[in-house]
Amino acid sequence: MKESVGSFKKTNISPKILWLKIIPVILIFLMLMVAFCNFLKDYFFNTNITDVITTNLYFTPQIFFIDFFVFFSLYFLAVLTLVFSKKFLSRLATFIIGFMSISLFLYKPGDLFTIKVFVYSSWIFAVILVFPKKTNIILAFLCGIFLFVLQFYFFLFPEQGFYISKISFSEYLAFGVSLCFVLVFSLLYVILVSKYVDLENIVEHLNLSVTQLTQINNDLQDLAKIRGDEATHNERMRITRDMHDSCGYVFVNIIAMMDAAASQKDFSKEQADDLFLSVRNLAQKGLKETRATLHAIRNMESPLASSINAIYDVKNIFSRVSGINIELSSGNIKKDYGRTVNSVIVHTMQEALTNSIRHGRAKNIAINLWEKDNVLIMTVQDDGVGTKEIVKGIGLSGMEERLTKTYGTLETSTPPEGGFKVTIKIPLINISLMEGDDNGET
Repeated sequence: MKESVGSFKKTNISPKILWLKIIPVILIFLMLMVAFCNFLKDYFFNTNITDVITTNLYFTPQIFFIDFFVFFSLYFLAVLTLVFSKKFLSRLATFIIGFMSISLFLYKPGDLFTIKVFVYSSWIFAVILVFPKKTNIILAFLCGIFLFVLQFYFFLFPEQGFYISKISFSEYLAFGVSLCFVLVFSLLYVILVSKYVDLENIVEHLNLSVTQLTQINNDLQDLAKIRGDEATHNERMRITRDMHDSCGYVFVNIIAMMDAAASQKDFSKEQADDLFLSVRNLAQKGLKETRATLHAIRNMESPLASSINAIYDVKNIFSRVSGINIELSSGNIKKDYGRTVNSVIVHTMQEALTNSIRHGRAKNIAINLWEKDNVLIMTVQDDGVGTKEIVKGIGLSGMEERLTKTYGTLETSTPPEGGFKVTIKIPLINISLMEGDDNGET
């Protein structure tokens, strides 16, 4: 598979992994390191903190520090696992462990803006990143509300905390606003990164599609050339035989009649008139057969496109090059519907497959052909991204132009299950008329 473009081409890291995994983990790590360093500065290396801790009735200094370090480490591992986990159960388990840890190791310290805001921000950021849309907003909001309410313990019972100075109510409000800002920032980050990743994926898909379609076109040309060499030889032999049997016969008869007339000494006017009329009729017949042969030569198409069996070759080439699973059901169709209908079917199918690969980003394509009530029906349906508004571009317009030759119709739709569907219907009652027009008959 072709590598993505831009800065990811050298690193060989997908944009989704980089922006939704690696960079968020780096930001979370930096936030937690800031909080950890502030904790060490305010408590662990603070010579005055011992007097405050010893006056507390519930915790000794050793238990206080052990509680922080143990649950901080557990939270750090939980948030990393949460970001990189893929299964729902593992995410749920790490979510519970991480939320319990963050509540336990920050329950006693009262530092809102030097410790807690960084730790809580890392948690809200991780929740927004990991969980699906709408669910992540609800979870992050509920977590923020719970953590914000939890801080009122220190406002109501400051003597139970280890923070040296009492926290004012205005500081709690500023703390709540900070959590809301982090929530909004996290949502904007996810939205912008998702759009960026989508654009990168589209560019990568288009580059890959161009490569695949180029290979498909080359393979089709190679197949047409292989078949064309044999078909050209057979057609050349057939035209040679037709020219020999028709035009050669006419010219030989004309020469024989002229030689017979020249050898006669007594040649009446009636005999001359009969001879000239015969010669004229033979020449007219030869001209008609010559014109029919020239029309056949002019209307000769690629042997790949003019045979209904070419749909299997086209399907195999598209499937092999693109790696897409293509299912082809030929139903009750005949082996041959004439050069015009065969060509329209093959070209329309080829164009539909091209659209599914290039625009639909499909993984599976189903092609069905069926003849019903003297109408040939072909549907090409994929499981790609589909479209909300169908705009007829060059591809769909080209299909319609080809179908006009067969008095056929084109229908496009987006099925309820997703993807894109193309349906063509060709009435078979006019096949003989179409073939007659192609042969140049008047």
